[in-house]
Formats: sequence, structure tokens, C-alpha cells
Amino acid sequence: MKIGIIGAGPMGSAMVYAFKDHEVMLCDRHPEKLKKLIVSTSNLFSEPDALIPFVDAVLFAVKPQSFEALMGSITTNLNDRLILSVMAGITTTQLRTQTQAQQVIRCMPNLGVQLKTGVTAWFATEAVTEVQRAFIAESLSAVGIQVELKKESLLDAVTAISGSGPAYFFLLAEALTMAAEAMGLTPEQARKIAEGTLVTSGHLMASQKRSAGDWKREIMVSGGTTEAAILSFKHSHFNQMVAKAARAALQRSQELRI
Repeated sequence: MKIGIIGAGPMGSAMVYAFKDHEVMLCDRHPEKLKKLIVSTSNLFSEPDALIPFVDAVLFAVKPQSFEALMGSITTNLNDRLILSVMAGITTTQLRTQTQAQQVIRCMPNLGVQLKTGVTAWFATEAVTEVQRAFIAESLSAVGIQVELKKESLLDAVTAISGSGPAYFFLLAEALTMAAEAMGLTPEQARKIAEGTLVTSGHLMASQKRSAGDWKREIMVSGGTTEAAILSFKHSHFNQMVAKAARAALQRSQELRI
């Protein structure tokens, strides 16, 4: 299959690797972005209308607020193409309306796809064939974990948990670093120890030998230091704080629908 990616920003560039087993063509109106990518120069375009005739599927990876203007500039027929999107807030209904295509897949990847360890949830319209579903599942698996959703509305929940989730992790790293500094470690020592601990913990969970809860309980010896910290978290209503933050992200995702 020939894939055309419109938008060579961080997400569009990362998605090149998802389609490594297919011919990929890229379009961006900023030539400097295209020069950084490992794609044949013959497959680089500055205008969507120049790219679309050569591809079977079009992936839109532009900023959501730029999508309407972009579609106003495209004159090539898109209704017989498979339409893919990684744009937050642009629904499949809007994509169908703008492109006149019926086969539409909306994807919500997170930052990890840049390292091929991302988490991507996706939703396909009824017109998408089983072959096309298998294609997107296989492609997204090349850049991490992929999950098909049966309800498009659940993409808002994925945005709150997976899309925004890396920032929650980084927030915890910052907090642990500050706590370590307050205990007397130098800023360099604090950052190295705090961030290294979280990265190692992530590797342990990625091994899938145990769940997060199981790992926690293995470390949390009765009467020990870890138990003291966990009990402090519980007394501060840590779980409720996380749930409240996730709900705030969910609500904002719903508000941002164009």
C-alpha cells in the first residue's frame, strides 16, 4: 500500500516508521522538516495535491486548527482513499464531511511512538474493511502497543490517560527530584536517582512478569519505609487526585472537539 503523510511534524515524522513495510510519501510546506526524514527525495512533496494522486491512503498529521484551511486548499478527490488521522479533536464525522471518504480511521498515539514504544488507540468507521483494519493494527504495532476501540467517544478517555499520561510521569519525576534535593542530595544527584528509579520501574512493569499492584506489594514490606510512604499517599487521597486530574483532561478533550 502507498501511504501519503500530510504534515511532517513530530507525530507525522514518527508515523513514517509505522508504515516501514509500505511505500511512504510525505508532504509538508516547510522543506526543512522533510530534509530530516529518511525517505526517498522522490517521495517528498510541498503540496497535498501533488501527493494525493500517487497514494492509496492519506494520513493527516497537521495541527487540528489547521485542518479546515488545509482541506480548503486541496482540490484532488479523496473519496476513494483510506483516510487516517492523528489529529486530536477531529472526529470521523468531520473527516468524512471534509474528505467525502467513508473509510476513515482515527488514531490517538502518544509521545512514545517517537521511540517506537508508544501506545495508540484507534477507531474505524463501519466502511473500513477487515483488510484495512489488519493493515492499521500491524502498522501501529511497529511503533508500540495498539488497541482498537469500538466506540469513538472512548478516544477522549485515551487522550486523558495515554495522550497526557507521559506528562503525569514527568511530573512525578520532578516531584521526586525536588524531594531528594530537600533531603540533601545535589540537584544532579537528585535528578539522576529520581529519574533513574522511574525508568527502571517502567522496565520492570514492561517485563509483564507482574502487574503494577503486584510490584508495589512486593516492595512494600510490612512496617517498612515503602509502606510508610504508601500510607502517606493514601492519607493524602492520591488515587482521588489522579482520578480528578484524568477527568479534567477528559473534559478538556471533549471541549476541544471542533
